[in-house]
Amino acid sequence: MKIILLGLVVLCTASMVMSALSRQPKDPSKPGHCYSDTTGPMKNQESKPLKGCGVASCQSDGTLVFETCGVIVGRPTKPDLSKPYPDCC
Repeated sequence: MKIILLGLVVLCTASMVMSALSRQPKDPSKPGHCYSDTTGPMKNQESKPLKGCGVASCQSDGTLVFETCGVIVGRPTKPDLSKPYPDCC
């Protein structure tokens, strides 16, 4: 019983610190750049804040990564939009 309780505590704690992460594959027709309808064109190694609470980062390989607030114990977080990401989470 103690092991089950410990496992639940660990899982709940881990879910509290995770963020949502999404990757968009690179576009072979645009080397050295990333693009999405959300961010527009971005140069490799460039980051842009997202509307709300998040950031988009163009990786050196052309992959676009979106990071936003995750879920805390099964429910969405309420972001503090007066702060930049990740502090707004």
